[in-house]
Amino acid sequence: MDEKLGNLAARGYDVDNDPRERARQSRRRRLLQALGAVVVLGLVLGGLAVLDEVDRRRAEAVLPDLARELATRVDEAQARDVDMPVAEAADDFRDDPSLELPGVGTYLLASNGRKLAACVDLDPWLGGQRYSCVPLADPDAEPTSFEGGATFYVLAPE
Repeated sequence: MDEKLGNLAARGYDVDNDPRERARQSRRRRLLQALGAVVVLGLVLGGLAVLDEVDRRRAEAVLPDLARELATRVDEAQARDVDMPVAEAADDFRDDPSLELPGVGTYLLASNGRKLAACVDLDPWLGGQRYSCVPLADPDAEPTSFEGGATFYVLAPE
């Protein structure tokens, strides 16, 4: 409130409906609303980032066991001398899954020539790395993103 309005208010006049005072209150209200919207947006984006990270960690926790299981099944299919051992191993896993896979993405068996990997295709809310893969030859390796062309065999969900 400026000095003139302060003097009038001190003398008992009602200055609440003064256009300048209403404009100040309106600016304060808009500023608080904008600040509130920014805070809510920040909380929502932070929550989505946490959900993405939780999904990634849940999926990556099961990848080493999935890689071991798939390596065993590929070796068994190669021992049976089938035409396409990788596809056969993927079909066997789909028909009889021995692992409980968390429902956070699509689990894949990736093959690019001689290199095989157990992968999960995540669909992150905020973008970012989509694939996490562990090579079948080294299941205890740190999950990495998949690079290069490959043939993907869907393991779960169907």
